[in-house]
Amino acid sequence: MKQRFCFSLACTMSLVLFSLTLVAQDTVSPTEDKSKILAGYFEEWSIYGANYNIANLQQNHVANKITHLIYAFGNVAPVSGPPDATCHLADTWADFQTPYLPSVNGLPYTGPLYGNFAALLQLKQLHPNLKVMISLGGASAANAAGFSYAASTSQLRLQLVASCIDLFIKGNVAPGISRLACSMDSILTGNSPPPPTHGTSRYC
Repeated sequence: MKQRFCFSLACTMSLVLFSLTLVAQDTVSPTEDKSKILAGYFEEWSIYGANYNIANLQQNHVANKITHLIYAFGNVAPVSGPPDATCHLADTWADFQTPYLPSVNGLPYTGPLYGNFAALLQLKQLHPNLKVMISLGGASAANAAGFSYAASTSQLRLQLVASCIDLFIKGNVAPGISRLACSMDSILTGNSPPPPTHGTSRYC
C-alpha cells in the first residue's frame, strides 16, 4: 500500500511539473507532432490559495499545446460513511457552484452551471479537440477503500462505472443541471495515463 501511494504521488507530481513546464513556454512549434499526447493536470482546489484557474490555461496559451487535460479529482467514496460503489464530486463549490471564476472566452457564465465545469465547457468550445479527463480517487484511504469495495463483485463494478458515466460523462451533477456539465471526455482511475486514442463522448 505504501509503495502504491508513493507511486501515485510520484505520478501526480510528474504531471504537475509537466504542466508548469508548458506554462513557461509561449509559442507552439509549427512542426509539432500532433500524434503525441501532451497532458496537463489541473487540481480543482487550485482556484483557492494558488488563484490558478481554467482561464489561465487559455491566457498563457497552454491550451493551444496540450492534447489532454486531466482534472483532479472525483471521488469513488462518500465524504463520510461506508463505501457505496458510487462516484462523487470532491468539491461541489469548485466544480460547479462558484460564480466568481474568470471567464475563459470573455463571456459571462449564465448558470445554472458555474465553477470549473462551466470554465471547462468554455475551454472546450475554443479547443474542440482537447480531451478533458476526470481523474478518480486520488491518494486517500477513503478512495482506496472505495475502489476495493467497488471491485469486490461484478455488480458493484458495474454500479460504479454507471454512476461515474452518469456524473462525469452525461453531466448529471445536480438537480436542475442535467447534461449541461458535459465537459469530460473520459474517466481515469487514480493517476493512470491517458489512453493512446479515444473518441469524444457521444453525450457531448
